[in-house]
Amino acid sequence: MNASSLRFVSTVLLTFLCSMEVIIGADDTIFRCGDELIVRLPQLGQWRYKYPKLNATLKLTGASGEKVLQVNLSDRLTPEAMVIDVVGFGACSAVSLEVKDATGKSVHAQQVSPVPTVTILNTLPLQNNTFAAIEPGSKLDPSATPRIALPDLTKLRMQDLTGATRTVTTDSITYPVITDADLPGIASNNGTILSRQSFAPDDPTKVSLYFSYRKAIYDTSTTKLKEWRKMLIEVPLDRAWLNKQGDETITLPLDGFAIHTTEERELANPRWNDPLGYNMLGGSSSGLYQGGQSVEVDDQGRIYISNVADGAGIVRFNPHTGKFEQPPVCFQAETRKFVPETPGIKRNWDLDDAKLVCTRGRLYIVFDRNYRVSTPNGEFETCSGVVSVPLENWHDAEVFRKDIRLHAACWPTAKVPLYNDELIVGSSRKAGAPVATKRGITFGTYRLDLDANGNTERLSVIKTIRDPSDAAGRSLPPTEFETIKGLQRQRYINIGAAGRQFVRLAYGECSISRAAIALSMPDAPADLIADSTGRHRTTFSGAPSGELTIRFDITAKIKRDPQRFATLAAAMIGISQGPNYAVIDAPGEADRVIGVCDYNYFYSKLDFSRRVAERKVYKSYLPLMSNGQVTGQPASVGLGPYNSTWVEHDNALWLYITGYTGISRIKYAEGGKTLAGFTAEHIHGRLLPQPIDVVTRDNVKDFLYVLPATDNRLINIGRGRVGRGGGARSAGLELFDPSTLGKSQSAVEMNRCYGLFTPLSRLIYSPSGSPVRQEIYAASGNIRREYVEDITDPAQRPKNQDPKIFAYDCASGAGLRDLYGFSLPLNPNGDNSANLVFSPCHQFLVVMQGGGTLLTYSLAQRRFVDGLQLRNSAGEPIHLLDYSKPSAWIWTAPDGQIFFHAALDGDASKSVNFFNVQVTNAGQITVAPQLAVTWDKVGQVKDFNRIVRCFLPDLNKHDGSYDLVLGGDSDNGGQPTVRVIDDFVPAQ
Repeated sequence: MNASSLRFVSTVLLTFLCSMEVIIGADDTIFRCGDELIVRLPQLGQWRYKYPKLNATLKLTGASGEKVLQVNLSDRLTPEAMVIDVVGFGACSAVSLEVKDATGKSVHAQQVSPVPTVTILNTLPLQNNTFAAIEPGSKLDPSATPRIALPDLTKLRMQDLTGATRTVTTDSITYPVITDADLPGIASNNGTILSRQSFAPDDPTKVSLYFSYRKAIYDTSTTKLKEWRKMLIEVPLDRAWLNKQGDETITLPLDGFAIHTTEERELANPRWNDPLGYNMLGGSSSGLYQGGQSVEVDDQGRIYISNVADGAGIVRFNPHTGKFEQPPVCFQAETRKFVPETPGIKRNWDLDDAKLVCTRGRLYIVFDRNYRVSTPNGEFETCSGVVSVPLENWHDAEVFRKDIRLHAACWPTAKVPLYNDELIVGSSRKAGAPVATKRGITFGTYRLDLDANGNTERLSVIKTIRDPSDAAGRSLPPTEFETIKGLQRQRYINIGAAGRQFVRLAYGECSISRAAIALSMPDAPADLIADSTGRHRTTFSGAPSGELTIRFDITAKIKRDPQRFATLAAAMIGISQGPNYAVIDAPGEADRVIGVCDYNYFYSKLDFSRRVAERKVYKSYLPLMSNGQVTGQPASVGLGPYNSTWVEHDNALWLYITGYTGISRIKYAEGGKTLAGFTAEHIHGRLLPQPIDVVTRDNVKDFLYVLPATDNRLINIGRGRVGRGGGARSAGLELFDPSTLGKSQSAVEMNRCYGLFTPLSRLIYSPSGSPVRQEIYAASGNIRREYVEDITDPAQRPKNQDPKIFAYDCASGAGLRDLYGFSLPLNPNGDNSANLVFSPCHQFLVVMQGGGTLLTYSLAQRRFVDGLQLRNSAGEPIHLLDYSKPSAWIWTAPDGQIFFHAALDGDASKSVNFFNVQVTNAGQITVAPQLAVTWDKVGQVKDFNRIVRCFLPDLNKHDGSYDLVLGGDSDNGGQPTVRVIDDFVPAQ
């Protein structure tokens, strides 16, 4: 071969080798440990963005000959570390791996011979003859019950953490979020109030729907949230809509609906930071009639609203004037006069939880909660009781002031006391929600009888309204509930989610059936409104058919009248909330993430492409698809989000959101193309759980996670909430098919009384042809004592109540199995709850307990391997910081690297440090500083705690680097900014 030919061949060979990654020889990404062969692909996350439809061919050569495994790497269930069970294969002398894209082009090739072997050492100090308590699942083979020796946490290696040398400042990573359409949002789904039209207030036959909305107002110079501006959107019901049949979309003209708000401030109530007082409707994030029974309507159609503690206390909207009104005196100051002064105790009414009812020409306000706390500034008692004010004379201060009445109060010296004893510090009690009766009102276990003028006749303790005598044995005259056409007033006036449930809301539109409109009209016959048991009807014989979608362009109406809506109009563009409820990478879209930014739960798309040049991040809304049409309105999750998962099924890419009371999903892309419009679908109500452990799942209040499972299935994990729904068996796993929904499998008994957090799963492949098996692990957190007490049979309670790790599996072609839970060692720092991640090789669980205890646990050998106790430079336990939605204080990057962040000097820290947890293939732990975020004046530790986050890959360079995107804390009011740490994971 001549020199020219050699050069040509060399050039061709070099070009081929450069077109793919080729690794020959020993490498720590392929090795054997015991009966597991580990094949790691650290760059799998990047490859998925760069190459469509990746597939891997894995060839094993050994005593059993050659075995070939085909693995679909595009499946999001496939992790970056494949675990192959070689127990039946025997010695493995060589492994070859080739990864190809959809065109057959080789992306990565690797050959290892001989295959390295890793031995897991026994170096961890153990407790003397102490083993984990095992909670058996219904599918555990008793012969496979694990015996797990517990480590001695008092003898772990110590590591003092120091700050990172790589630093960035908070100012350098913080970007304002800018939009050209910052929309108001729905402030109450529970309340849609039916009352007279402001367009025709003197005509009692005409009614409107009143929706509660609110809008964030920002200081444009500081980008800080100033207040929330609250409003009612009025949509008149048109009788002509009853003359047609079938579905219809109606777009109201701008003059066809109304926006009611006010700039008026509260009367005579100077605040510490505003001597003129606040807006009479308040400036907090709580919406008008967001709380239960905080709204009432009188016979003139005036809408009363309570729980405005940071405003006038009580307000009303008067359709006759088209304006909001407040009492002509300072409601807080006047009602506070009833509260006795006691040395050492400061008392006030529960203005944040006041419930309303109108009767006898008066508005009765039941302050619900009574509790007492002790603080460094003294003892404070929040008081419950009943106060009433007149419905008239709201413009005559002297007459109104004289007619404010106290009917009952929580302190024992009251003329009419609710209780005979003083409340002790730390305890609480509730009065209850009021309902009008023929003789007065009833609330909780009380009956308050009133005379014809609304004065107190008697307060009685009862069990039911039909009791012939009270708890003291005194006889009571008979009474019954006041109703409007067979319904209690609160149910009649509210057709939202907490009332007759006629209306479904989205921003700028509502859906209601023609039958429901007919039942909302004032002249609807009583026998159509309610059945004989007092339950509301949703339709009737002969009702017009069809569903109406009524649209009203709030933005256009505000912009048309900028003088009237000056504050709102100015706030419609410019500064906007950043991602405070969720931030999610947008697959395949460079410099883009999906965000859920504010309490409206709108889907937003955040554009980071101009942040370097302009130091701004731009936000737009994902448009709503309604009745087959793309609208100008934003799509909404429809529930408070806790977690998100991208899932592919039915030739589409779906975004699943778990959250408060449900699971929501949108179809984001189909056939590889992003859709033009989006509709949220709530699916949890369509699942029919079939227990694998013969125990029915309790009500789920919080849906926390959705995990991909074998055979294109999904697993959801939820929990109950003590006092708000659910029970000892709410938390658990539910396996379901997202394509068909319907019947699902649930497992709740093994982890009864525990929540489940930071779930993980790994896949176990077999060269013998056995189905792929998915192993699932979750940490429990501390047991819920309230749920333990709810189980009346002590034999059914968990025998060991220490925090645990629970194990499940789910093989391809098979169902869910609950296997076992094992207890964790008790932490001398006192915080025994734990979070989990996998080590990069997926052989080990990495367990982090509160205060900075790190452990590795071998899944195959079922034993703890190594441990480390982290401290700051002063030898104190470290102050771990948490992420939220989902909650985690230890977490992994897409390439499998493990991180946590901490404030080394506690809340007084002037920096937050990120640390990299490095775990060897033998399970040994070391911790190294990664990066520190520092601040001089502007900054605080809480800005980095309980915030949402995601990793943003560099899809322009495809260099393996990831930016870390940090959002805000929704529980702390959120923030109109987003933070980005460039190249948090550096280029590979």
